[in-house]
Amino acid sequence: MATTFRIVCSIVLLIAVVGSASAQGTLRNVSTLPVANYSLTISPWENHYQFPPVSVPSGTVLTFLWNNDDHGVYLVENDQCPDAYTPGKGGQQELFPVTSKTAGVSNYTTILKAPGLYHFVCQEGTHCLQGQRILITVFNSTQGIPGAVQTYAPGPQTGSQAGVAGAAGPTSTSG
Repeated sequence: MATTFRIVCSIVLLIAVVGSASAQGTLRNVSTLPVANYSLTISPWENHYQFPPVSVPSGTVLTFLWNNDDHGVYLVENDQCPDAYTPGKGGQQELFPVTSKTAGVSNYTTILKAPGLYHFVCQEGTHCLQGQRILITVFNSTQGIPGAVQTYAPGPQTGSQAGVAGAAGPTSTSG
């Protein structure tokens, strides 16, 4: 219920931003727009979970958290799980390598600066096929969202998760 509410709020905010830009008749240069003060945490980042798409403003700090399992973070170009993970092939980027089960708590944090579609997957074995993937749509932000922090906890996987086409990669802040 809370996740649905957050997604609906994201859509309403997106409509407000797009509607505001349309009413003005012109769009300012994207590079001059202030970034939002917003954070999104995907926890747990684990296979056997289904991750519905999420929309966030540009400048969002995105964190993936997982514990005691082999996981990583990979950016792919579309909604398909790759046959092989090859950095540079078809826009694929390894953002965080697979960590070992003995590593304890692991995380990857990045800032989503550019508007677009970002499709993140786990590159370990068949984890992507098992649902460990998420589509995040980043939209232009003309105003910051002061102190907005969201933790996203998915429900158990019930089937295949389909996304939309991918886009350019984020900027890493830690690894």
